[in-house]
Amino acid sequence: MFPMAIRSGDTVRVAYQRKMYASKSDAEEALAQMKATLPKQLIGERTVIVNYEMEYRERDLDLAACVEVTGSFPKALGYEEKTLTFSGELATLVCKREQLDDGYQSMLSQIHEIDYQIIGASYEIYYEDGTVELKIPMCKKVKCMDPAIEKQEFENDETAVGKWKIRDIVLHKEQFVYGYPKCPEAENSVWKEICFPEGGESYWFLKGWTKGFLYLEATNPEPHLVAMPYSIESMNGHIMMFLEIPRRYEDGSRDAVPQLLVFEKVI
Repeated sequence: MFPMAIRSGDTVRVAYQRKMYASKSDAEEALAQMKATLPKQLIGERTVIVNYEMEYRERDLDLAACVEVTGSFPKALGYEEKTLTFSGELATLVCKREQLDDGYQSMLSQIHEIDYQIIGASYEIYYEDGTVELKIPMCKKVKCMDPAIEKQEFENDETAVGKWKIRDIVLHKEQFVYGYPKCPEAENSVWKEICFPEGGESYWFLKGWTKGFLYLEATNPEPHLVAMPYSIESMNGHIMMFLEIPRRYEDGSRDAVPQLLVFEKVI
C-alpha cells in the first residue's frame, strides 16, 4: 500500500486545455504539444492532468491537460490561462509514473477506511524526475442529522417554475459537462423528474419550495423538514439547475458536502 498524507492546499498557475479525450495517452500527447508551442521561458517544472471523471474509465475521458507557466502567454495559442486552486483538505500520494493506477486504488481504499468523502476532481501532477503527485480533495463525513427547519415565507422564482429532468449527478459543479453525464444511471433514480408548481406548492414527495430552496421531508430517525439549496444557470442555451442533496445513511449521518443533482428545464 502506498502511504497517503492529508495536507492543506496550494495553487499552480497553468496553461489549460479541457476537452473529452479518447484516452489518457491523448491527453499526454496534448501536454507535449502544449510544451512545444508555449514560450520556453514561461514553462514551469510541472505538468498536470485534471481528471473530472467520477469513476474509472479507459476511454472518452473528461480531462484537462495543463502546463505550469510563470507568466502570461499569447492567447492566440488557444489555451486558457488558469490558476488551479487546491483548497481544503487533500489526500496526497507520491508514486512513480508507472505506479499511478495502483496509487489511485490505494488512495481510494484509504479514503474509504478513514470515513472521508471525495468532493471533486483528482489532480495528477507530473515532475521531471518521473514521479507523480496525486491529489484528491476530500472532507470528513458528518455524524449527525440535518437540523429540522421550518418553511420560509414563500418568495417566487419564475425561472424555477416548471418541469425539470435530471441530466447528471456530480460531486462538484465543475465536473458537469452537458451531454457527457458522469452518472448515466441518474435518469433511473427517483429524482429523474421534478416539478416546481406555481406558488411553492408541494409535488409528489417534495414538500414545496421557495426561491433558492426545495423542501424534502426526511424520515430518519423521525420525520423532519430539510431545505435543499438550488441555483440556476444558463449554459449554452440550456437552463440548468444544480440542487444540493446530501447522501444520508441508515445511522442518520450524512455527507458533509452534498452531491449535486443537475436538472435541465424542459417545460
